[in-house]
Order: sequence, then structure tokens, then C-alpha cells
Amino acid sequence: LVIILAPAVGPYFGGLTVDAYGWRQIFFLPIPVAVLSLLLASVFLQPRNRTEQAPSFDWAGFSLLVIFILSLLIALTNGAADGWLSTQIILLLATSGFAFVGLIYWQLQTTHPLLDVKIFANTRFAAAAFVSFVYGVAIFGSIYLVPLFVQIIQGYTATRSGLLQFPAGIAMFILIPIVGRLTDRGGEIWLTVLGLIFAAYGTLLMIEADTNTSFWVFAIWMIVSRIGLAIIFPPLSAASLKVLGPDMIGQAAGTMNFVRTMGGAFGVNVSAIYVENRAASYREALTAHQHDGNAMMLEMTDRLRDLWSSLGIPDGLDTSLSQLYIGQTIIRQAEMLAFRDGFLLLTIITAAAIPAAIYMRKQT
Repeated sequence: LVIILAPAVGPYFGGLTVDAYGWRQIFFLPIPVAVLSLLLASVFLQPRNRTEQAPSFDWAGFSLLVIFILSLLIALTNGAADGWLSTQIILLLATSGFAFVGLIYWQLQTTHPLLDVKIFANTRFAAAAFVSFVYGVAIFGSIYLVPLFVQIIQGYTATRSGLLQFPAGIAMFILIPIVGRLTDRGGEIWLTVLGLIFAAYGTLLMIEADTNTSFWVFAIWMIVSRIGLAIIFPPLSAASLKVLGPDMIGQAAGTMNFVRTMGGAFGVNVSAIYVENRAASYREALTAHQHDGNAMMLEMTDRLRDLWSSLGIPDGLDTSLSQLYIGQTIIRQAEMLAFRDGFLLLTIITAAAIPAAIYMRKQT
């Protein structure tokens, strides 16, 4: 419940901070929370009584994991700007690939692996891990796209865009304990499938968003999506652990958290790249239609000239203003269409996890 509630509450307080003090101050916001967490942990999280010496930490595996993640995310983040075939991006992707292969090889060889990759030999757990990855993509992808859409396309402030996600967070807060009760009665797989359907449908609704979409319509779409994510979380956690023996529970819980977090990072990066590329494509396509043979453009230009004339704009300046206005309109239209495509991408990715969720029923 707490893990899910944080992304709903965080954007609102982040928005307040940005609007009041500027975006740089947002990086100070986690400091008091982290300090409070350290104090609470020192009081309430006492170390366990160990009957045997703890295994040594897998520093080699940890280093390979860090290299793999950093190289991949930096490449994904800078690929569009630097060029996907540029030397820097190719080297980063190659480094990430070699680090990943090295990580898998090392985890299979070392006595005390950071991540026991043999856990994925259980295909039902592997399917659950895939659903958890998609869960991260869905929640963090939408957390990234929705605030950008309402701020860029609809002109929301950072606080208002954060507030938009608050009702959905409250819905999750109410629903997750109820779903937990239902999970205790069984039917984890079908609850997970139902949650994926709701989550996919919620983002599918967002492809209709435009400059005139009201606050509460968007909030309801967010609530539908978050209802799905709330339904997924408890049964998926239970189902992923039930398919393994007790000795693997610790590894399984850590692995599910890891793949969900990786899904979130992947979802943000892929959403950003996809929307940026689609916006560039739409700008190019829309600009290509703006020529003297386009009757609609000529009509708009005439209307704009009449408007500038009524405002007292000199004749020599009206053409430049019209071109500027049309250019800004094209940019805004291209961005809106690109965000719609981004929501559709999240819908497709979320729906793609449904077969994996159903496969978790398969008996081994």
C-alpha cells in the first residue's frame, strides 16, 4: 500500500515545490524523508539474531549490474540527441550487453550470487516477473506522460498536474486492502488479469485527450488505470511467491522488486523516446501540408491577417505573425498527437502481459 501510495502523493508535493521555489529545489525534497527513514529504521528495524555467518556480498555481480543498468539507461536517454548509430551510443549499448552477459555468467558461477538467476528456470515465476516488469512500465510510464501532457498541451501548473493524480492515489489507497482480502481467498491469477485489463483500458481512454479535456475527465481516466494497478499488486505478489519453495522466498521478493523498478526506468525512458520521435514525425508531416496549394492554410492565413489588421498590426508584419502562429499551432498539434501515441504504447505493453499472467496458472 505504501509503495503504491507514494507515487500518487509525491507529484503533488513535488508540484508545490516547483511552483513555489523552482525546479532545482525539487532535489532537496527527498532529504528530510530520507533522514526520517534512517531514524525510524534505527529504532524499529533491529538486526536479526544470526546463528551462522552471513555470506560475503557479491561485489563483482553488483558492479556488473550497475554497469549494465547505467550504460543502458544513458544510451536510451541520449540516443535521440546523439544519434542511435553514433559511436558513443553504440559503445554504451555494447558495454551494457557485455555487462549483462557477464552478470549472468558470474551469477551462475559464484557461490553466493547477488541474484540467483536459476530462479527463472521456474517458468511460472518468470511469467510473474514479466508481469511485474510491465507493472513498473505502466505505473511509471503514466506518471511520466500524464503530467507532461497536461502541462505542455493544456498549460497546467506543476501543482495542478500533481493534484490530477491525487484522486487516483486515494482510489488505490482504498482498494488495495480490499484486493488483499480477496487475494487471501484465492484467485490470484484472475485478479491479476482483471487488473491488467483495467490498467490497459485506463491508458486507452487517454488517447482521446486534447486541449479541451477537463480536469475531472482526465482524473477519472487516471482512476480507472490506477484501479487496475491496485488490483494487480497484491495478487501478483502472492502468486509469484506461491510457485517457489520456502528457501527461495527471499530471492523471489527481491527479484520482483528489482524487475518492477527496472520496468519503471524502462517505461519512463521508452515513453520519452517514443513520444519525442513521434512528435518529430508529426511535425514533419504537418509542415509538409502547409503550402500555397492548401486551401485550409490559405483560409487560416486570411483570417489571421484580418485579425492582425483589426489589432492595428502593420501590413509588413502580419505575414510573419501568421507564419509564427501557424508554426506554433503545428508544434502543439504534433505534441498532442505524439502523447496520444505514447498512451497507446503503454496500453499495448500493459495488454501484452495478460498472456503471461494467464500462464502463471500452468502447473509445473
